[in-house]
Amino acid sequence: MRRYLLLSLLACCFASTCLGQSKKNTVTVDEALASYDFAQAEALLNTEISKLQRRRQNTDSLELKLQYVRRAASMLSAVERVVVFDSLIVPKNSLLSALCLSEESGTIRPTSSLQGLSGADGTLFEPEMKDKVYYSAPASNGVLQLFLADILDGQPQEAQQLEGLAEDPYTPCNYPYMMPDGVTLYYAQQSSEGLGGYDIYMTRFDPDDRRFLSPENVGMPFNSPANDYLMLVDEAYNLGCFASDRCTPPDSVCVYYFIPNAARRVYFEEEVGEEQLRLLARLCDISLTWGEQGEITQAKSRLSECRGLSQGSAQSDFTFIVSPSHVCHSLSDFRNPQARKLAEKWQQDSSVLQQWKASLSDMRLSYAHATSSQKSSLKPQILKLEADTENLTESLRAQEKAIRNAELSQ
Repeated sequence: MRRYLLLSLLACCFASTCLGQSKKNTVTVDEALASYDFAQAEALLNTEISKLQRRRQNTDSLELKLQYVRRAASMLSAVERVVVFDSLIVPKNSLLSALCLSEESGTIRPTSSLQGLSGADGTLFEPEMKDKVYYSAPASNGVLQLFLADILDGQPQEAQQLEGLAEDPYTPCNYPYMMPDGVTLYYAQQSSEGLGGYDIYMTRFDPDDRRFLSPENVGMPFNSPANDYLMLVDEAYNLGCFASDRCTPPDSVCVYYFIPNAARRVYFEEEVGEEQLRLLARLCDISLTWGEQGEITQAKSRLSECRGLSQGSAQSDFTFIVSPSHVCHSLSDFRNPQARKLAEKWQQDSSVLQQWKASLSDMRLSYAHATSSQKSSLKPQILKLEADTENLTESLRAQEKAIRNAELSQ
């Protein structure tokens, strides 16, 4: 009898433990969506829908969510293989200052910055020729839409609304950017066919029909369930960037810098694996997108140049002590051609290091105020950038020694 009671108690304890573990390990639809496990999210939704149908209860909201999950799963199967070489978290009101855009590619600024235009939260793009502006402003119904206006004597002329972009008049559109070809337009809209919040779209202008073609969602990793917007591609520097508030503190935004592809390439799940594909789509760790380190270093150097840290703008901004009687403040101050060549590389790497240190400082500040999930995303990026910064600092020390030796051999 005692043995039977003991076995019964053990069985109860075991069952209780299993039930506790089962409950603990239960994943909700929202948790599956957050991890981009769309297959599991679809299975859970189908189960819930079946339960409600048996009870003859309304399933409309779950059916809409199921459509969203299937749309997201379709995008996950075509994640673009793009190198995201850097990222920077900034206050949202400082976003425009963190963008990389050369003079040849135009300028981005608030719509309200141009006299004669108004539009709270609207942005304006002006091409290099400064003969027109693409901008977002409230339409007659008060919803942000995109407009085009010619510029004459610095003043905007009669504007025309860009038709065919929004799915309906109440779909907000913002953040226009026209490529130098005058045909390819990037913008963001809060479409019910997107992944959530603002999504980035691309369309092209048909000069024969004088209209924009049906817009296309640029997909993952650029778009996410959060707000994603302001896609720019600078052909002069072969750089691109976009903004997103995924995994960022409140009132902040992350600017992701990437190397544009000449033609779209995608990841294949059988090549990278299901879990890796989800990480690549979410951009949890941008280093997962990297290839050769030299490609990353060159891209970061171009980014520094694009921000005004090029040799021409910073030529007299450094002090290099060769000896107490020989101090160089520009590349032309070096007498030895080899030393001058080495100094040029040292100057570029020094600019990259400054940018890395600034990014590291911003990321550490964001980490201090982040939630647990946000910290999990930021931690590997911080550790990677810390290692890169330390390695580049050591490289600069070696470069300085080589420069000094070459100059003194003159």
